[in-house]
Amino acid sequence: MNLTRIPALLLSPRAAWRELMKKPPSTTRTFANVALPLALLPPAMILLATHTVGAVHFPTVQAGMWELVAAIFLVAELLSIFLMTWAVDATVRAKGGRSDMNGAFLVAAIAPLPLWISSLGLLSSSLTIAAGLPALGLAASAVLIRQGIRAVLSVQEVDCREVSMRVIGLGMANTLVLAGIVLLPLFMLA
Repeated sequence: MNLTRIPALLLSPRAAWRELMKKPPSTTRTFANVALPLALLPPAMILLATHTVGAVHFPTVQAGMWELVAAIFLVAELLSIFLMTWAVDATVRAKGGRSDMNGAFLVAAIAPLPLWISSLGLLSSSLTIAAGLPALGLAASAVLIRQGIRAVLSVQEVDCREVSMRVIGLGMANTLVLAGIVLLPLFMLA
């Protein structure tokens, strides 16, 4: 899977997902070429944020704490891909849909990409930008979940809404947990 296909999954989802599914990438290839490289972006941005948003809003937090938070965040991100894979698969099956773990993994690995890319907002010293971009990323992730479930797992239209809303809700809860991993230690030390 090529990273240049990602914007098309949002902008022209039916055609892009159909093209992707002609020869779906393996779980290993998706993880190694898409999920892992982009999952490294938020921890890197957390570390860089020590000099921007972090320096302005959390001046008393030591560099070692930022490094620990970034490492824990990376592990939690990667674990969340597998948790969301299970959630997608279980939710589709609970509604009587056909699911396979490779398809569920593809949706779970692609859906957080806009959130991970939105971490670039941490390069700004503006709290509005640092918080606003992830909100846009969350919306884009919700779109990717809905379109991915429809295209990859062949869920019926009626059930697609319900399945998507459940998975999006779980994804939002997951995002809040990830945000808490970053913010809780920082607020406790600030």
